Amino acid sequence: MTSETAALAVDRVFESPSSTLTIEFQGGEPALRFDLVRRIVELAENRNLTENRTLSFAMVSTLHHFSDDDLAFCRDHEIRLSTSIDGPSVLHDRNRPNPDRNAWLQTVEALDRARAVLGHEGVSALPTITREGLSDPRGLVDQYRDLGFPTIFLRPISPYGFALKTRKAIGYRMEDFLRFYDQALDYILELNANGEAFEETYAAILLRHILTPFHSGYLDLRSPTGTGLGVLVYNYDGRVFPADEARMAAQTGDQRFTMGTVADSFDTLMASPAMQWLMKGAVSEHLRGCRDCAFVPYCGSDPVFHATVQGDPAADRRDSEFCQKHMHIFRGLFRRVAEAEPETMRTFIAWAMRKPRDEVHVSGWVDR
Repeated sequence: MTSETAALAVDRVFESPSSTLTIEFQGGEPALRFDLVRRIVELAENRNLTENRTLSFAMVSTLHHFSDDDLAFCRDHEIRLSTSIDGPSVLHDRNRPNPDRNAWLQTVEALDRARAVLGHEGVSALPTITREGLSDPRGLVDQYRDLGFPTIFLRPISPYGFALKTRKAIGYRMEDFLRFYDQALDYILELNANGEAFEETYAAILLRHILTPFHSGYLDLRSPTGTGLGVLVYNYDGRVFPADEARMAAQTGDQRFTMGTVADSFDTLMASPAMQWLMKGAVSEHLRGCRDCAFVPYCGSDPVFHATVQGDPAADRRDSEFCQKHMHIFRGLFRRVAEAEPETMRTFIAWAMRKPRDEVHVSGWVDR
């Protein structure tokens, strides 16, 4: 990305009508161009002196390439860091090979360095769950516990970009992921019942929708969709996309999602043919397979997923893995709510209300 493209992207960010803005840096590896990260953060902060938005920053990184000065800049400008840890070292090194065959060790050492500067809460991690990882759900959860993370976000491998090309080697059927997910969630609930607070983030997001009047803000579960309406992606070459998944699809030749370039105004981008096409699948309550579903108040439309997999952003959701995944998880959560086992409900309320578990005095009641 050039400095000119970066400056134009910042202009587009502040043309958004939102009072709350988050600028997230992804790659590739954004730490390799930390000079540009600094420039964008400083441009945005200076612009915000007159804009007065609620402004925050995040970065997805291996953490391997940060200097001490880079980490200090992240601390001083409150840039939240996120990395990938796919499980024990053997699995992580196989998923993310490097010349020295020690990717896991490098990541853990870098995690310790980052935490020493930003604190534990300043660095999060996500696993990419490949076929091999499905065999040991407890091992994956235990890896995150051993590394001191209080949460884990369990998601299936994506059907976009290069991940789609490697799916034959590392992918799996959705029912295999859901079997893994159920086993992991049972284990996490067991840990909580035994007094250890540990969260499965996706279940917590869904429970916030189910058990409270508040929305999590999670983009994939918005209706109208968060695609384009809640996020824009500014690529290194200046192209603009309505979601990171759309950018990943473009990397492998699917250009249907390209909205324009950073030289186009925000209004021009939002009126682009790509956005008009995706908006056909923007509202869950109008879609086949969703409009009559009991779970539609808690779910979302995700038109990029369905345009990629089914060829149509308004395709019948009943034929998609997105629907298969969410129907299964919703049924599992509602079954547990109906059973009303006290320790499970204590955990669910804590997750939904974003409260420590010990503040839930009895199931369903939190001391405010």
